Amino acid sequence: MRPGCSLLIIFVLLFTALPVLCAEGAGLGESLLLEGRLALLRGETWMLSQQNPDGSWQSDSAVTAQAGMLLANSDIEYYAEQLQKTARWLQDHAKNRNSAGQFAQALRLSLRLNHPELTELVKDFQSQKAAWDLQKEPFISRQWLLEAHFLLPQELTLLSAEEVQQFQQDFLQAKDRYPALALLTILSCGSSQVKPSELEVLRSACVKQSTSADPEDLFWIVRAMRASERFLPSNGKIWRSVIVSRVLEKQSGQGAFIGRDSAADLSATVFYLQILQLCLAP
Repeated sequence: MRPGCSLLIIFVLLFTALPVLCAEGAGLGESLLLEGRLALLRGETWMLSQQNPDGSWQSDSAVTAQAGMLLANSDIEYYAEQLQKTARWLQDHAKNRNSAGQFAQALRLSLRLNHPELTELVKDFQSQKAAWDLQKEPFISRQWLLEAHFLLPQELTLLSAEEVQQFQQDFLQAKDRYPALALLTILSCGSSQVKPSELEVLRSACVKQSTSADPEDLFWIVRAMRASERFLPSNGKIWRSVIVSRVLEKQSGQGAFIGRDSAADLSATVFYLQILQLCLAP
């Protein structure tokens, strides 16, 4: 069995789109749930207006992959035409990626869409891997690599067992800066090794950090918080309503999220909308 099988279970649960069934299931009030749904609709409409004719967004692999994941998790059949163009663009540009983290994000969407040529994509990664120093990749990029690695069929691998172990050790050592990554790492050990007191410390750190986290970091904080709900049910889902309220305040009337220069920020928008998806799902 591949190391980190418990982490694989967590990723599969959060990676697959979940239907928004009711306010109670998501831990939100009816009003906030409705506001969140409307925000997602506005955001998706704006995102579609920004897609290039070739299927990309800003001709950027990472942004394109995240935008595609947003649409796939919303309604993979409804957005089939747009996603087909996106997948084709990502495949055509597989050898032009600047970092391992970018590659992992694109591969994540290919997995979500059941891409028929996963083997070739993994070969592309392995052929470029020597040019990338994975230990110098930002921590969040390494988390994208871990997720793609664990979601791949067992006969395909991005990372060696030693690389996986090193990444996870680094996350635990950096728990003050990246509590969400440390929390996910601990949860991957399985329920028999999880200490609720340790989880609670990291969960509290995630809540505190969420007030000032950038969109990509906040995405992983929400992923970790959702995963921890299985082990800390007594804490309820209050954190969801807090984060949803903050995110909704950042959205413009057209559906985009505004960056520091008061202009629509495409990268921020794709992450904030995925955050809403995670918070609204049961």
